[in-house]
Amino acid sequence: MQPPSDDPSAHTVQAGLNCFSQGDFRSAHDAWEEGWRSGRGMERELFQALAQLAAAFLQWSRGKSQGATTLFARARGHLGALPSTLLGVEVSELEVQLAVWEEASACGEELPTAPRLPAREPPAKARSAGHRARCPYCGERVDVHAEAIGLAEECYVEDCPVCCRPWTVHLTRDGEKLTVHLGREDD
Repeated sequence: MQPPSDDPSAHTVQAGLNCFSQGDFRSAHDAWEEGWRSGRGMERELFQALAQLAAAFLQWSRGKSQGATTLFARARGHLGALPSTLLGVEVSELEVQLAVWEEASACGEELPTAPRLPAREPPAKARSAGHRARCPYCGERVDVHAEAIGLAEECYVEDCPVCCRPWTVHLTRDGEKLTVHLGREDD
């Protein structure tokens, strides 16, 4: 997963993700802290949450689960006002995962092996982008590809790549904002 070459924030997220997935929590923290120091607005909040997440895992790996629990809670506090996806990080899913890790560390559970962050490649600055949604039949998270430019509202049928059942895809465009909703074809 390579971020677009013209987005330094996406590169910083990816650098931290690479370190984090290898269990190098210190390097992940350092990469994300760099993003926090140079970031602005929502990106800065995301980087602060990620840096605190990495610090929590570092504490947890050292047997300091109480410190990890505190850092997980602080990290979650930075995610509340962010959109569901930012710089390729699935923020809404990360909030849920942070709560799970916070509870596990508070209960004194062992550090999970190979923790994974809910992230995907941020869309390139182009006319087409992938949007995450849940299949209304099987409930799996899926990507729906849609053009950023088009009619204000569109509706079409597409099959789920997981269960192969047909959805009704409803697109709503408001300026640069694109909203995707999946419905059951039999509704």
